[in-house]
Amino acid sequence: MDRTPAKDTNEHYKVVHEAYHKAWFYGKDSPYELWQLAKIEDAFRGNDASPITKSSKLVDVGGGTGRFASLLREKFCLSEQVLLVDLSQEMLDEAKSLEGVTTLCQGAVEYARGAAQDFCDRILLKEVVHLVPPAELVEMYKGLFDSLKAGGVCLTVTRPKTEIQYPFSKKARMVWEENQPDSTVFAVAMQEAGLSAVEVKFETFPVTMQQKDWISMVSNRIWSTFSEDNFSGAELESTLEEIKTNFPPDADGNIKFNEVLVFVRGTKPK
Repeated sequence: MDRTPAKDTNEHYKVVHEAYHKAWFYGKDSPYELWQLAKIEDAFRGNDASPITKSSKLVDVGGGTGRFASLLREKFCLSEQVLLVDLSQEMLDEAKSLEGVTTLCQGAVEYARGAAQDFCDRILLKEVVHLVPPAELVEMYKGLFDSLKAGGVCLTVTRPKTEIQYPFSKKARMVWEENQPDSTVFAVAMQEAGLSAVEVKFETFPVTMQQKDWISMVSNRIWSTFSEDNFSGAELESTLEEIKTNFPPDADGNIKFNEVLVFVRGTKPK
């Protein structure tokens, strides 16, 4: 999850897109996915926000294969198409079969620069803002702010800088902490862009998974933390051995840890 340049990030996800939804964190209809969906739904509602109706317009920026774009359209019974924006065409190709999802191959900043004013009611940025250069965050959020209708909600979902509890090697944790911004960086940028009532919430989900599945995720470089820019083949093998040693499985082959997500929410004043 490092902040690699857009081109490098795009190349990374060209390689991993086929394994993306096979990973535990992206398993369809899993308790974890349903938990995330409920948290996003709660954040999109609220007394300070405009009501969500069938005609509400949703934009999912950095939404990858469109899984959550599709789930949210269904959850809110939207009649409008959800706009799915992502830099990876390979990811977007996975969304072609999804009903009610329109795709646009652009990066988050590029999209925000050209987004139409008063275009949408809700914007989701899930697991993407850590890839945006810090100097461009306010500009990005300002463009998204302008594209929201009054009462619209912009929701940033990311992971913490230091509070992660993943079974990582020492180097993986170092790479993560060096490149993952603190959530206050996004909150401040959202406020500077004009969003109001910006709040930051940390939410925790207990994880029990097979150690072999975690090892498979890391070996497949499912997150850009483990990209070839950060880990050579030999370094990745060393990391895998360190994880196996430091996080042994129980009698059932499982390891346990907490997943921590950060939800940063802001609204456009009515």
